[in-house]
Amino acid sequence: LPPSLCPRGLSPAGEPVVLYVYDLSGGAARGMAQALLGIDVEIIPHTGVGVFGREYYFSGGVQREPLGAFTAHSGLPVHQTLELGRTSLPREVFDEYCDEVGAARFSADAYSLLENNCNHFSNECAQFLLGVGIPQHILDLPRAVLASPMGQMLRPLLEAMGRPLNASLGHGDAAAAAPPTQPSPLPQPPYTPPAGVLAAVRAEEEAAAAARSAARSAGKARPPRAAEARARATRP
Repeated sequence: LPPSLCPRGLSPAGEPVVLYVYDLSGGAARGMAQALLGIDVEIIPHTGVGVFGREYYFSGGVQREPLGAFTAHSGLPVHQTLELGRTSLPREVFDEYCDEVGAARFSADAYSLLENNCNHFSNECAQFLLGVGIPQHILDLPRAVLASPMGQMLRPLLEAMGRPLNASLGHGDAAAAAPPTQPSPLPQPPYTPPAGVLAAVRAEEEAAAAARSAARSAGKARPPRAAEARARATRP
């Protein structure tokens, strides 16, 4: 297509940009949402942006993996694939952008299930690459949850559950960049003093025992002083 006929977000040539949508609930969202929140929710979406042969997503930091790797390690199949357009930006520029926003707004500590999640990251990536965002209904789901009869009451629970779940999904660059854990120290054998030290200790213990034994023997051979005094007092 000539540039004048291309819809917004789609250039006549360039790298295709695809939104991968997953269902974190594994199909249980509809029943759970109706029971807990009183609203209809089809899926609990996790999204990633596929471009340059890799998938970029927010989970414990900004992650970059080969296409298909997320399903392989998470066990979550792709629920929906949306072609967002084509970008003419080079991969190096996009990688630099991901590093910048990862440090500024999408670090592991910045994650919020309701206010700063993987879908917000995907939306910013799409806007950077194409000038258009991801479907609005995906971004609006947290607002719908909070507006439900039980949403505000369940908010602390949802936030507490969201962060460890999100962090557990990441196995890409951010996970690889995490500081390595220090190995546990190997168990050390109990300390054994040198043979000469042991011999000296034994000799000292034997000498002390002999002294105690001699003192006991001397006490038996000589009556106590109090007994001697009584004996003198009773003599005629």
